[in-house]
Amino acid sequence: MYGASPSVQVFAKADANSASLAEKLEKLVAANEGRGLKGLVYVIGGEAGKLEKFAADKNISKIALCYSDNPADMQSYKINPEATNTVLVYKGKKVTANFVNLKADDFGKLEEAVKTVLQ
Repeated sequence: MYGASPSVQVFAKADANSASLAEKLEKLVAANEGRGLKGLVYVIGGEAGKLEKFAADKNISKIALCYSDNPADMQSYKINPEATNTVLVYKGKKVTANFVNLKADDFGKLEEAVKTVLQ
């Protein structure tokens, strides 16, 4: 799923900002579905049941949502467990942009990075 295709991966602690990032990423992936853009939100902490309800309530179907209740899982991804979130933009198995502690209000920065990989 995340090989050569352009993709956005979000590793985030369960909070309102990460929920907003997930909603915005869902819309971005849907808008670029024909261009092969993929999306993943990996939520750390919180409750798995709430994530499932969130996905159903917000009609999240274009991006993958994953959950872990163990913050140490992020070490295997080399993600700083102290960060609120880490957002990676990939193309061809290479990170082309990364953001740490991205606020949903600053989503335009991520959209610009995605435009670059979709060219």
